[in-house]
Amino acid sequence: SSPGAICTNYEGGYRCDCPSGFDGDARSAQGCADFDECTRSPCGRNALCRNDVGSFRCQCPDGFQGDPMTDCQAACSATEECNQDEVCSKGQCINPCHEPNACGMNAECLMGGHFKQCSCPAGFTGDAALECVRIPVLCASNADCIEGTACHESMCLPRCRVDQECALNEKCIGNKCMLTCRLDNDCFLGHICLNGRCIYGCHSDDDCSASETCRANKCTD
Repeated sequence: SSPGAICTNYEGGYRCDCPSGFDGDARSAQGCADFDECTRSPCGRNALCRNDVGSFRCQCPDGFQGDPMTDCQAACSATEECNQDEVCSKGQCINPCHEPNACGMNAECLMGGHFKQCSCPAGFTGDAALECVRIPVLCASNADCIEGTACHESMCLPRCRVDQECALNEKCIGNKCMLTCRLDNDCFLGHICLNGRCIYGCHSDDDCSASETCRANKCTD
């Protein structure tokens, strides 16, 4: 038989056939070749057809659902058709909170009544659409800090072992979660950006009170 053909023996002879999904002359040297079933439009309305060797597949495109062999329909045409925690986007009901960068760094995303709301979690402040930072708690010693935190450079900082235990804009340095920065504006009032992290200190005498001077990045009497 020819390449790709199926040979069937029977009493007194044999028969050559092309398998399903192939066509051609099963008895010729060219043999059987894959046939693109998609040229016959075998799929349902709005469905996509993908030709495979010897077969084909139908699938609904993104934003559509249903039986691709019969009919693919848009999942929604209006937000009112979706659940309370979803909106209709490009014909599909989606939860905006599940989208990348739905809210700012460290912010919480909540859905209700088809509306997305970003908020800073407890202990954080800032513009929830952009970034939430930990609210500073000043201290003189560890006794001024709650359990799980330690006093470091006049601030209570969460204890940690790895970066993953800190907020997204913090790093675990010396077993404490420290706010990272590029500029002084990234830090809280009274803090400066030094070597990529926020510390309680100064760059010059102008950062200190009238009775203090800036020495080794610290305001001293």
